[in-house]
Amino acid sequence: MSYQDHEQAIQRSLNFIEQHMTEPLQLNRLAEQAGYSRFHFQRVFRKIIGRSVAEYVRERRMTQSARELITTDQRVIDIASRKNPSRELLKKFTT
Repeated sequence: MSYQDHEQAIQRSLNFIEQHMTEPLQLNRLAEQAGYSRFHFQRVFRKIIGRSVAEYVRERRMTQSARELITTDQRVIDIASRKNPSRELLKKFTT
């Protein structure tokens, strides 16, 4: 596969991440969207995006949540519990 093929595969997975941001995202499902094994997907993703899949998803969720905090009257706890059931976002915003 060429580098362009890898970029296209990763773009498909990025689109999938954006469409399913509020759902639990499993690596197997993301790798499947790209047409790769889990191991290969993680390697190619990091090479093209510059960070791990988990880091990317966490950063996107944080950005989306921060935007909601700025543009709505929603409480931090409401946004955090909806975006990430583990409450990781709540910890980030309140510490």
